[in-house]
Amino acid sequence: ASTRSGSTVAKDTPKPNFPKIADTKSKIVQLEQGQEYRYCRCGLSKNQPWCDGSHSVEDTGMTPLPFKHDKTEERPLCMCKRSKCLPFCDGSHRLLSPTDIEDLMVCSSKPKDEEQNAAGETKSQATEVATSATSNTQ
Repeated sequence: ASTRSGSTVAKDTPKPNFPKIADTKSKIVQLEQGQEYRYCRCGLSKNQPWCDGSHSVEDTGMTPLPFKHDKTEERPLCMCKRSKCLPFCDGSHRLLSPTDIEDLMVCSSKPKDEEQNAAGETKSQATEVATSATSNTQ
């Protein structure tokens, strides 16, 4: 175990295909002096860059990275989960290959045609409605 700002950090043993890539760019966040944070290391959290416990649901072999920041400021946090200075971005996202992104990017579980539009309809539902509306007007 190592120490980061007075916190003990557990050594993770990620399962194959983890961590997932939450995004291919950093996320700038406002950090407050002395505030304790739990950074998502697995990439599955729906509340990126913060841990929401998804690592335990998926059995990733990973745990969040607890840290305290020493001053109040905006900082870029790593979203690709490959930085050598987690939780902070070191530009590692620029080195991701297209294969890394394709294999490890966190994606919606719905196929592309089943994503919802602003009205909450899937593309296939919207097409069905549009088709029946056209048929009814002819």
